[in-house]
Amino acid sequence: MDVWKKGVISAYGQHGGQLDRLPPNSLFQDDQQRIWVATQSAFGYLENDRFVPLNDVPGGTILSFAEDRAGNIWVANEHLGLFEVRQGHVSQQISWQKLGHKDHASVIAGDRLHGGLWIGFFSGGIAHLVDGQIHESYSSADGLTDGRVSGFQFDTDGAIWISTAGGLNRLKNGRLITMTGKNGLPCDGVNWAMKDNAHSLWLYTPCGLVKIDWIKLNAWISAVEKDNHATPTIQFAVFDSYDGVRSLADTQQRTTAWELDSPLAARLLSDIKGGSGHH
Repeated sequence: MDVWKKGVISAYGQHGGQLDRLPPNSLFQDDQQRIWVATQSAFGYLENDRFVPLNDVPGGTILSFAEDRAGNIWVANEHLGLFEVRQGHVSQQISWQKLGHKDHASVIAGDRLHGGLWIGFFSGGIAHLVDGQIHESYSSADGLTDGRVSGFQFDTDGAIWISTAGGLNRLKNGRLITMTGKNGLPCDGVNWAMKDNAHSLWLYTPCGLVKIDWIKLNAWISAVEKDNHATPTIQFAVFDSYDGVRSLADTQQRTTAWELDSPLAARLLSDIKGGSGHH
């Protein structure tokens, strides 16, 4: 694990960035600026350059972290289920079977507007957990695109963008609409979605990095909401390997990342954060 501090990147600790002599497999920053870390045998957080272990939370394959609006930390452990950490201790553990799934979660996210926790599953489907109970859930039978759920993006109007291997979904007031290759996307799969300061929507897909201007996005949303059977084409800009955006995926397709290999691509990250956009 590397640490960026005062413009300098250096390995954390005395063992080349390892904790408990093992490399971290998951990281998460909470609202208190603590960095939560998990290895195969250790779990805890970094605060004031010190690792604080939490011994009653098991290590292992941690697939995702989240923070709810009460400040509690949620941990998705591939084999042991979902853990809620409150004031440094496990307050509850929920198995995947109790949530009605044979598979495990692939991503979790706290809902700051409505409360509770959204859970996306490895084999598809999402669920909204509130006070330890499933409040609502959606699957392909409800119109959610197929495949592994990889991300949630919460919009200011209360909508939730859900990224899956089969496409992008927008959920608002219990209604799902989807965006896939049928609407003109370069490919169906979406790894994550992110809004910039200009309200444009950025999608990271296996085919490249996609930017959808907010005016065109709103026009597409309005058209689909007026007609459930409509498949209007979405207009977008795409940045791919020719622009220096390179997709990296592991053999199990569980995680993806992107690299910036050119001066043009290096500006894309600034565009996403600042909202200027590249045309």
